[in-house]
Amino acid sequence: MRTYLPWKKLRCRRRVGVRRCTVPRIPDGTLASVIYLYPSSAHAERGERMGGSGFIVAVQSATINDPYRKHVYAVTNRHVIRDGQSPVIRLNTWEGSFDILDLSPLNWSNHPEGDDIAIAPLSLDRGIHRAWWVDSERLVTKEHMKAWDFGPGSDVMMVGRFAQHEGEQQNRPTARFGNIAMQGWDPIFDSNRRPQDSILVEVRSIPGYSGSPVFVALEQSKRTEEYEWERESKFLLLGIDWCHIPNYDQVQERGADGTWHAVPNLRARSNTGMMGVVPAWKLKELLDSPEFMNARSAKDREWLAERSGQSFGADDATSGAISQQSNDSSTTGSTNRQGEAEANGSPS
Repeated sequence: MRTYLPWKKLRCRRRVGVRRCTVPRIPDGTLASVIYLYPSSAHAERGERMGGSGFIVAVQSATINDPYRKHVYAVTNRHVIRDGQSPVIRLNTWEGSFDILDLSPLNWSNHPEGDDIAIAPLSLDRGIHRAWWVDSERLVTKEHMKAWDFGPGSDVMMVGRFAQHEGEQQNRPTARFGNIAMQGWDPIFDSNRRPQDSILVEVRSIPGYSGSPVFVALEQSKRTEEYEWERESKFLLLGIDWCHIPNYDQVQERGADGTWHAVPNLRARSNTGMMGVVPAWKLKELLDSPEFMNARSAKDREWLAERSGQSFGADDATSGAISQQSNDSSTTGSTNRQGEAEANGSPS
């Protein structure tokens, strides 16, 4: 089984004061963390252009001293689950096909403050699922933004579902690249006028990418020889793509006298190339909420009891537990235009 690493080491050379480096290749583990979401198993089986994107995140056990004991969650936007009605997950298998996890909206939990995030506990079979995850330690915090000077110009990449060419036999996520465009994380209002703290990023998001992980590159360089450097690029989770910001231009028509006149109540929409990203610390807030922390503790107690051969009480099994879809209901096997929340941040 292949081991994925969340970084790549690159060789760089410098001549006459100019430093040239190879563009970092996206680690395979980052690509393998992406999942697709659909309204139903039938839609997922056919790979229809409905639903959205998501990814897998893992939280290290706080009570068991075992680096391989992790709690795994699927992550996407709340509007993909609620408005797009797309709770079903499709992910790749080692056999070159895909598996379908037939979750329902009840399996997903939302951020208590209304942020556009939804997560669901997962039970993955590492012998079947060709999936990796984003460790929760790689989630960017407000402190990281300041300490590492993330801001306008910082390199960003998004990995998600390009519905027009998404892969038929397997999920084949695509990457889009850009930069943080604005300092801070001022709110953007959704279609219902709800504010959402957002990092403004210049990456062209279109329907289908909602719920995609957005990473920021952290580069660490050291000089190894007179004209050589070894660069280590780590991709940290900046947040989750939740909207693209459109622009609306007044439609005009040419009259019989040759002059142009505005057509009432008719505007042409275009993509500004700007997207809103829910900050990663909002995801961390949800993962560290008492509900999920209690559920992880209950799962750890169950796991320890099973390993020691002790009986596990029904009260312990249900204490703080979050509903979870069993993989026993899985079957082996682009995008809802209304599933993409479009920020009303542009003039109407």
